[in-house]
Amino acid sequence: MLAALPWDEASRILALQPRERLTQNTLVEPAALRQELERIASRGYAVDREERTPGVICIAAVIRDHLGHAVAALSVSGSSFRLRKQGVEKVARLVATAAAAASERLGATDPATARLARP
Repeated sequence: MLAALPWDEASRILALQPRERLTQNTLVEPAALRQELERIASRGYAVDREERTPGVICIAAVIRDHLGHAVAALSVSGSSFRLRKQGVEKVARLVATAAAAASERLGATDPATARLARP
């Protein structure tokens, strides 16, 4: 959801609570967070690679409404072993496609959302 916002707004939200390193993979530095949010916005989905819980990967994509606003997100979580075996990028593509389909049902016409819905 943060990746759907302009950086100045996302950084204000991030500043409301100090970032706590939960695992060795947790992103806490503002520059690293900004870079990751830009990567997420570019590819259309987020991947939490054991940043919150060791052994767990979460993949998420934003759902947009008819105005193009991020209103929800769709995510799947699973053991890192199983998701890596299935292929993180393959599962991420499925999540992004499902989120894009939900966005289209809400009337979203954003080209980035439409791009994800069609191969």
